[in-house]
Amino acid sequence: MANNNPLIMWTVYHMRTTGKYVARRWAVTGASEPVLTGDAYMADTLEAIRARLPQGLYCQPRYEQDDPSIVETWF
Repeated sequence: MANNNPLIMWTVYHMRTTGKYVARRWAVTGASEPVLTGDAYMADTLEAIRARLPQGLYCQPRYEQDDPSIVETWF
Protein backbone atom coordinates (compact mmCIF):
# COMPACT_ATOMS: atom_id res chain seq x y z
CA MET A 1 0.00 0.00 0.00
CA ALA A 2 1.40 3.41 -0.97
CA ASN A 3 2.09 6.03 1.66
CA ASN A 4 0.22 9.22 0.78
CA ASN A 5 1.81 11.29 3.53
CA PRO A 6 4.17 13.90 2.12
CA LEU A 7 7.70 14.33 3.42
CA ILE A 8 7.74 17.69 5.18
CA MET A 9 10.88 19.79 5.25
CA TRP A 10 11.63 23.26 6.52
CA THR A 11 14.26 25.28 4.68
CA VAL A 12 15.89 28.12 6.58
CA TYR A 13 17.00 31.16 4.59
CA HIS A 14 19.06 34.18 5.62
CA MET A 15 17.65 37.25 3.90
CA ARG A 16 20.73 39.37 3.39
CA THR A 17 18.73 42.48 2.46
CA THR A 18 16.96 42.56 5.85
CA GLY A 19 19.28 40.42 7.97
CA LYS A 20 16.29 38.31 9.05
CA TYR A 21 15.90 34.53 8.94
CA VAL A 22 12.93 32.85 7.29
CA ALA A 23 11.84 29.20 7.56
CA ARG A 24 9.55 27.95 4.79
CA ARG A 25 7.72 24.62 4.81
CA TRP A 26 7.92 22.38 1.74
CA ALA A 27 6.01 19.15 1.03
CA VAL A 28 7.43 16.34 -1.11
CA THR A 29 5.09 13.65 -2.45
CA GLY A 30 6.33 10.77 -4.55
CA ALA A 31 8.71 11.68 -7.35
CA SER A 32 7.32 15.19 -7.80
CA GLU A 33 9.19 18.39 -7.13
CA PRO A 34 8.82 19.89 -3.64
CA VAL A 35 5.76 22.09 -3.22
CA LEU A 36 6.03 25.29 -1.20
CA THR A 37 3.26 25.48 1.38
CA GLY A 38 1.93 28.70 2.84
CA ASP A 39 3.64 28.08 6.18
CA ALA A 40 6.56 30.32 7.08
CA TYR A 41 8.23 31.88 10.10
CA MET A 42 10.47 34.94 10.34
CA ALA A 43 12.92 35.82 13.12
CA ASP A 44 15.86 38.11 13.82
CA THR A 45 18.31 35.31 14.66
CA LEU A 46 19.06 31.78 13.55
CA GLU A 47 18.49 30.52 17.10
CA ALA A 48 15.04 32.15 17.19
CA ILE A 49 13.99 30.61 13.87
CA ARG A 50 15.19 27.16 14.99
CA ALA A 51 13.10 27.51 18.16
CA ARG A 52 9.97 27.94 15.99
CA LEU A 53 10.47 24.66 14.12
CA PRO A 54 8.72 21.46 15.24
CA GLN A 55 10.67 19.32 17.70
CA GLY A 56 12.36 16.08 16.61
CA LEU A 57 13.60 17.18 13.19
CA TYR A 58 17.01 16.38 11.69
CA CYS A 59 19.18 19.22 10.37
CA GLN A 60 20.77 18.89 6.93
CA PRO A 61 23.44 21.57 6.36
CA ARG A 62 23.32 23.41 3.07
CA TYR A 63 25.02 21.94 0.04
CA GLU A 64 27.70 23.95 -1.73
CA GLN A 65 25.51 24.18 -4.85
CA ASP A 66 22.48 25.53 -2.90
CA ASP A 67 21.38 29.10 -3.29
CA PRO A 68 23.59 31.29 -1.04
CA SER A 69 20.54 32.39 0.98
CA ILE A 70 19.89 28.81 2.20
CA VAL A 71 21.32 28.15 5.66
CA GLU A 72 20.00 24.63 6.34
CA THR A 73 17.04 22.31 5.86
CA TRP A 74 15.21 20.37 8.57
CA PHE A 75 13.43 17.03 7.98
